[in-house]
Amino acid sequence: MMTASGKLAGLYVSETHVALALRTGAREPRVVERVVSSPMAIVPEVKALLADQRDLTDIIVVVARPLAHLRIVNLPSMPREMAERVLARDADRYVIGNGAYVVSARPLDAGRWVAAFAPADLLAQIDDAASRVAGNVRFATVDDVLATSAHGGTTRDDRFVVVSDANGPSVTAHIRNGMAIGGRQFLAGATPDDIRSFARERGAPNAPTTTVAEGSTTASVLASLASVSSPALSLRAAGENLRSRRRDDRVTGWLLIGAAAAVLLAFALEQTIVAARLHRVTEQRATIASQVSRVLRLRDSVLTQAEFVSAIADREGHASRSGGVLAAIALALPRNATLSTVQLVGDSVLVEGESRDGAAVYDALKRVRELERVTLAAPLRRERTQPDAGNTMGHFAFAAYVRRVPR
Repeated sequence: MMTASGKLAGLYVSETHVALALRTGAREPRVVERVVSSPMAIVPEVKALLADQRDLTDIIVVVARPLAHLRIVNLPSMPREMAERVLARDADRYVIGNGAYVVSARPLDAGRWVAAFAPADLLAQIDDAASRVAGNVRFATVDDVLATSAHGGTTRDDRFVVVSDANGPSVTAHIRNGMAIGGRQFLAGATPDDIRSFARERGAPNAPTTTVAEGSTTASVLASLASVSSPALSLRAAGENLRSRRRDDRVTGWLLIGAAAAVLLAFALEQTIVAARLHRVTEQRATIASQVSRVLRLRDSVLTQAEFVSAIADREGHASRSGGVLAAIALALPRNATLSTVQLVGDSVLVEGESRDGAAVYDALKRVRELERVTLAAPLRRERTQPDAGNTMGHFAFAAYVRRVPR
């Protein structure tokens, strides 16, 4: 039951009647009822009822059969939103009618759901009219309103809640575990036998029956009950969904603003911390500036000297050693040896001359430290000299390489 606080209203809608029950505080509701000439006149009559109303807190709109229906359907376990989308898509399998339907569903037991169906176009038009005068608009079936308005409806046992008017029972709802699972609208002149017959059809012939009102019209009774009910299967019209999305968007917007403010605050705090650290670094740099300057000067001096040393070593490595090599060869030759040709090209040396002992010349050149890989450049030849024919001289030609000096 909804607490009667503020200005509440219950609106009953059927193909033959509309009724508006206004409730302020704990006082009995004031009910206004109008006859509907045809289904096309439902929305104009609703607008006429609401024309003089202002600043209502809540309106609960109870939609009667055959406009709205309550069904038990077979569906596997799934999220409620998914089940409602499936039922709305396949509504023509469960109710007779044309057009789109709004669906609200709740699981009943394993593999079964209780679902409420109502025409989407009708609910959208009523929602548009009601939302102009009330802050909150909700829709429900007659069975759901009877279930939430009946006292003692939380028991697990089956029970039936009946509304009777001057012509006898008019509406009954089958309730189990505090939730409506079915109902029926009777024709005028119905009797308690009709209620018992319905109970037998529902498989609960011995279930207790509670009559919530007698004497008043069905429309006024259900409008009054709706004004203080809290439907378990509240149907959502397109306008209500839009308003809900707008509320969600506003909440999301405020959350985004809060998140942005938190990010900006964190950024400002981080900037403050960074600025303080930079200030400390600047102070430390100023403290060691003279020492760093001295070290930099020393580094520059060391680099300059290293460049000088490198240049000298490079010059030494590329300096010509021709004179030293020639002098070493001349000093190393035996006394009886004479040079006729000495060629020095790059690191190659060709030495030609005459000597009585070519082998001694070879051994002498091998001992020169500036040379390496000493070999014969031509065969040794011996020639007799005049006037001493017994005195022979040998012609020699040796090739060698200048030894590389390690750097």
